[in-house]
Amino acid sequence: MESNLFLPISEYEKLNEQMKISHILKIAKYCEKEWGGEKHQRYLESIKSYLQSFETSKKPEFCRLAKYTNMISGDLTLNHYLSILIAIERIVHHSPVDHDFLITSKDKKNHITQTVPMFAILDNIRSAFNVGSIFRTSECLSMQKIYLCGYTATPEHQKTEATAMGTDKHIEWQWKTNSIHTIKKLKQENIKIIALETTRKEQSIYDCVVDGPTALVVGNERFGLHPSLLKECNDVREVPTYGLKNSLNVGVAYGIAASHISQKLRSHLSS
Repeated sequence: MESNLFLPISEYEKLNEQMKISHILKIAKYCEKEWGGEKHQRYLESIKSYLQSFETSKKPEFCRLAKYTNMISGDLTLNHYLSILIAIERIVHHSPVDHDFLITSKDKKNHITQTVPMFAILDNIRSAFNVGSIFRTSECLSMQKIYLCGYTATPEHQKTEATAMGTDKHIEWQWKTNSIHTIKKLKQENIKIIALETTRKEQSIYDCVVDGPTALVVGNERFGLHPSLLKECNDVREVPTYGLKNSLNVGVAYGIAASHISQKLRSHLSS
């Protein structure tokens, strides 16, 4: 209940330090949502009051929290407030995640209702966060469909849903037991299959030919794509790297490759 947020300082002092921090962060989220509204000043005053209680903490990292009371004033901007909040979270080792910063006010500003004939095939992706990231990228590019194969997490998974940030509701997806069967089926529908993989033979994704419906295949973060699967693909490409590490996070690599293919495909279709 929101009414439970405004604890008397005597009650707040009875909490242990971790509970105190959790309480402040809870109020902080309400404050951000209500910024500019009737209650946002009350939230700020509560945060300031609660932070002052850390002046006598025996733990240096908590004691430092009290210094932020001097930065909280009536003319505080939202941008400045968020910078203070992030600093507090870092002090107490609470790392904000991507969906904490979801901005919806400008969503659909450049929304394209017509999808591009482009598909994603996710072969045994371990990380639910990576799957959610790929969903978000794919929907942003207005792609047509995502195939989740093997043990790849689906949007029913809590972490996938959180990272996808609602995009799983706006792009078609389907779970399949076997990636190779999915690839063979799409090839029968004249969809070109491009695998994203780091091996000795592949070439840059920036040099690939895109002249029709295309599916991009990415695989397991540790083991990559199986040779038998690569044999079924029309092309094998990589995102060039120039540092000591020769590979990227699968969600990052997918984003780079998918964006490039999408642009080439849109240019081809409009020509």
